Amino acid sequence: MKDKPFHFKQFSVHHHLSSMKVGTDALLLGAWCNVEDKANILEVGCGCGVISLMLAQRNSQSKFFAVDIDLLSVAEANENFKNSPWAERLTAKQVDFMELKKTETWDLIVCNPPFFSNALESPKDSRNNARHLVKFDRLLFFRKCQEVTNDNGIITIIVPFEDASSWMNIAAEFAWFPVSTVEVKDTIDKPSKRMIIEFGKAQVRLESDTLILKENKAFSKEYIQMLKEFQIIF
Repeated sequence: MKDKPFHFKQFSVHHHLSSMKVGTDALLLGAWCNVEDKANILEVGCGCGVISLMLAQRNSQSKFFAVDIDLLSVAEANENFKNSPWAERLTAKQVDFMELKKTETWDLIVCNPPFFSNALESPKDSRNNARHLVKFDRLLFFRKCQEVTNDNGIITIIVPFEDASSWMNIAAEFAWFPVSTVEVKDTIDKPSKRMIIEFGKAQVRLESDTLILKENKAFSKEYIQMLKEFQIIF
C-alpha cells in the first residue's frame, strides 16, 4: 500500500527527524484498533508515533507507552507527541520490546510489525528493521505479550493477507486467539492485501469483515468514514 502524507485535523505530524513516511497500514491500524476501556496501551515498533497519536485522539483517558529500537524514530515520536494535544499521556523510549521489564501490565499491545522476508532489503538498517523480519521474532513477540499483558489484554496487528494464517498459528502456540479480523482490499476485484487481526486470550467466535479502499477510482465511503477524523483530505 502506497505511503502518503498524514495530518491530524488538530495538528500536523512532523517528519523532520526521519525520512520514513506514514503508510496506509499504520493509518488503518490506528483507525480500526479497539481502544474502548483500554487504560494502558503499549505500541511496539512505534516509528514516528502516528498509531499512538491516533489512539490517543480516539480515547481521551488512555495512557500510552511507545517503544522502538531505532533512536531516530523514538526522537521523532517524542517530538510529535510533544506537539500534540495529548502530550501528557504519550511517552516513547528506545527499548527492545523483548527486553522490556514488567513494571506494569498492558490492556492493549498494538503493533505494525515488519513482515517482508524475501524482498530486496534497504541499505539502511533502520528501514530494514522496520519493514523486514530481520530482528523481529514472532515467537518471542507473542510470548512476551503474554508476559506483559493483563488477563483481559489484547493484541492488534496488521499483516500481509497471505501470511495471516502463519501469524495466527504462531500466536496460538502462546494462547493468543483471533477475536476479530478485517480483510483489506484495494478494490473489490483485487485480492485481499492486508489483514488486521485482534487477538485475545480466550477462544471466541471470530468476527470477520472486509474493507474496500477504493471504488470507481476514488476512496470508498467506508475508508473515508474510518479516516475522516484524522486526515485533512477528507
